[in-house]
Amino acid sequence: MIKINIFEKTPKDIVKAIAGNEFSGFDIDNVEVCSGCQFRYCCITNIKREKSISKKTMYNTTECNYNPYIAKWEGEEGYKTLSECGVVSNEHEFSIDHDKIAKINAELWSEE
Repeated sequence: MIKINIFEKTPKDIVKAIAGNEFSGFDIDNVEVCSGCQFRYCCITNIKREKSISKKTMYNTTECNYNPYIAKWEGEEGYKTLSECGVVSNEHEFSIDHDKIAKINAELWSEE
């Protein structure tokens, strides 16, 4: 883990360090679920990540409390886990059931 003394850095340096993933030692755009998350460049989670076997990408070893495919936080009304949305992300596979996610989002976000 890279440590940074924020009192010795300018705000621009800190934003650059976070956006450049200097804290994590990897490119967040190469993390399967995170690469599609709107919060990926400002996320400060400490979720452990591992390299996938079949690809040059990484996967989260535990699920984040935010699901970017339905824009819901754990505990929020309508929240569903990745698996409930048809998303598989592990060392062997990364797949998304786009039809299932579209159906869930239509139910969650359609105006009645």
